[in-house]
Amino acid sequence: MLIRKKLTSLVFLMPFVGSVAASDLHLSGDISAGQRLHQARCSGCHVKEFGADGSGVYLRTPRRVTNVSELLAFATRLKHFNRNMDPNLQLDDIQMGNIIAYINKYYYHFY
Repeated sequence: MLIRKKLTSLVFLMPFVGSVAASDLHLSGDISAGQRLHQARCSGCHVKEFGADGSGVYLRTPRRVTNVSELLAFATRLKHFNRNMDPNLQLDDIQMGNIIAYINKYYYHFY
């Protein structure tokens, strides 16, 4: 069973999302499912942009994401951006929570 922790504040994202409730994304998820989803839906573009296995997107200096709030905001922005860019990349909130749990565990360590 997923443990669902939600943020109660709103995250304001610009330029193309407006305001999005951060509570739509879960702070914890299934790490194994997140790893599989990340491989299937995220890695292709990350490898094209950053080479190797694509992890450079998370390890670059300076980091674009420095805390859990920024991680959720960035994930929300990407979720909406990807919806417009490629309908095949659409993810629901549970799937995004799983990916967030995976990248947090292996790259960010915020929670």
